[in-house]
Amino acid sequence: MVEQYQKMESKVTSLTEQLDVKAKANRKLEKKMKKSLMQAEEERRHADKYKEQVDKMDAHVLALKRQLEEAEEECTRINATKRKIQRDLDSLQRKNDILRNRMRTTDDKISSNNVKEKPPKLGKLRPQKSMSSLE
Repeated sequence: MVEQYQKMESKVTSLTEQLDVKAKANRKLEKKMKKSLMQAEEERRHADKYKEQVDKMDAHVLALKRQLEEAEEECTRINATKRKIQRDLDSLQRKNDILRNRMRTTDDKISSNNVKEKPPKLGKLRPQKSMSSLE
C-alpha cells in the first residue's frame, strides 16, 4: 500500500509538473494571441486611415477633374471668342483697305483735277456763283 501511495504521489507530482508546463505554454500562447490581436487591430486602424486618405484623394482628384473640365470649357469659349474677334478684325481690315483705296483714288482724281486747273490765289478768293445764278 505504501508503494501504491508513493506511485500515486509520484504520478500526481508528474501530472502537476505536466500541468505547470502546459499552463506555462498556454500563457505563452495567450500572450502571443493577445499580441497578434493587438497587431491586427493596429493594422486595421492603419487600413482605415489609409482608406480615408484614399477617399480624400479620390474626392480631390474628382474636384481637379471638374476644374480641368471647366478650364477646358472656358478655354474653348475664349478660343471661339478669339476666332470671332479675328474674323471681325479681318473684315474691318478689308473694309479699311477698300476705303483707303477709294480715298487714294479720290485723292488722285482731286490731285489730277487740281493740276489741270489753276489753284485759286489765296489772297483773292471770290465767292462762287450758285447754280441758280448761272441759269
